[in-house]
Amino acid sequence: MPVYEISKRKSYQKLLDEKKRKNKSKKNWGYKFQGFNPETGKKKAYTKEGFLTKDEAEKAERIRKNELEALEKEFKENGCLVKPFMFSELIEKFLLESKSRVRPGVQRNKEVFVRNHIMPDFGHYVASKISNYDIIEWQTRKRTELSAKTGQPYEKTTLRSMSSILSGIFNFGIKIKKLAVNPLRDVKHMGTARTQHEMSFLTLDEFKTFIAAFDDSTSMGRVYKLIFEVLFGTGMRIGELLALRVMDVDLENSIINVRHTYIRLFGHDLVQDPKTVNGKRQIAITPSLKDSLKTYIDRLVDPDPQFRLFPCSKDQIERQKNWALREAFGIVEGTQKIGKKGNRGYPGDPKKFVRLHDFRHSHVSLLISKNMDVILIAKRLGHASPDITQKIYGHLYPHKEREMINELMKLNL
Repeated sequence: MPVYEISKRKSYQKLLDEKKRKNKSKKNWGYKFQGFNPETGKKKAYTKEGFLTKDEAEKAERIRKNELEALEKEFKENGCLVKPFMFSELIEKFLLESKSRVRPGVQRNKEVFVRNHIMPDFGHYVASKISNYDIIEWQTRKRTELSAKTGQPYEKTTLRSMSSILSGIFNFGIKIKKLAVNPLRDVKHMGTARTQHEMSFLTLDEFKTFIAAFDDSTSMGRVYKLIFEVLFGTGMRIGELLALRVMDVDLENSIINVRHTYIRLFGHDLVQDPKTVNGKRQIAITPSLKDSLKTYIDRLVDPDPQFRLFPCSKDQIERQKNWALREAFGIVEGTQKIGKKGNRGYPGDPKKFVRLHDFRHSHVSLLISKNMDVILIAKRLGHASPDITQKIYGHLYPHKEREMINELMKLNL
C-alpha cells in the first residue's frame, strides 16, 4: 500500500474526530512503505501524511525511497551501519574549531547563544534534514519569544546574532563536507545588525553634569571620576582601560600606551592583545587629564609598574555609571529604560540608552564636532582602517556636506 487517500482509509468515526478537532485541512494523501532502517540495518515502516494531491505523495515517497536505497547500498558496501550525522555533533565540532580561532570573550558569547537558542531547537535533528521551513518556524518563534532576563522580546541585534551564528554552523558543515547546502541561504536573516543610529553619546555639557555627581572628597569618588574622565577623554574601550598598568602611563610625554585588553572570564582575569592590530597605540592626553592621573598615581603606596592602574571590574564601573546618571539627571516617571545592566534614560533624552561603550562614542562625537580628521580619529581609536571609522560614525558628519556645498557656491559651481 504505497500511496493511499486518507478519507478512504480512515473510519467514519476517525473522520468525525478530526472534524471535532477543527481539522479543516484538505491534505488527504499520504504514503506508507517498508524501507531500510539505517539505525538497525533491517526494514521498518515509513508513513507520512498531509499531501494535497496524489502526485505530491508519490513524489515524496519516491524521494524518501531513493534516500533509503542509497543508505542501504552504502551499508552493504561498508559492512557497517550508517549513523546519521546529528546537528548536535556539528555544533560540537563548530564550537571546538571556533575556540582555537576567536577571542575567549567572543567564544563565551557564542557558546551562550548556541546553548540557549540553537541547541534546544535543532540539536535533535539530523543535520542534513533541516529545511528552509524549519528555519522560518524557528525565526517566527524567536521573534515573539520573551527574554528570560528582561521579560521583553529580544532586541533586533540579538536576533541577528542568533541567525548569524546558526548560519555559521551550517557553513562550517559545508566546509567539512557534512552538508551540501546552507538552508539559511534562501531565508532572510532576522533582526538587524547594530546600526550607526542606535549609538548614544553624551555631549560635553552632559558629561560635565554627569562627572560632577562624583564626590572628590572620597577615595572611591576620585577613582571612578578619573575612570570616566579617561574613557571620555581618550575613547578607550573599557577592556583597554582595565588592562592599563602604572607603567603604561607616560606622564612625561603626556601619553597613555595601550598594549592590552582585560576581560573577566569564568572567574579568572584574562589579559590579552587588543581587539585589532592597530589596537596597540599611543593616545595623547590633555594637561588636565595628565594632572589627574599624576595625582592618582602619586597617592598609590609604592606602586608596582606592573600593577593594574584601576583594579576594579567592569560590573563595578557599570554600577557607578548607573548611579551617576541617576544622581545627575534623575529618572523620568514612565520613561526609564532598563537593560541587562540596568541602564536608564534621563530627562535630557529619556530614551537614550547609555552604555560604557558610549563614552567612546561620546569622545568621537566631540572630535568630529571640532572638525578633526577621520584618519587621526581612526588612529586614536585603534580602528583597523579609517573606513571603519567612517562607517560607524559617518552619520555624525551631516554638517560637512553643507559646508562643502557652501564652498562650491563660492566658486560659482
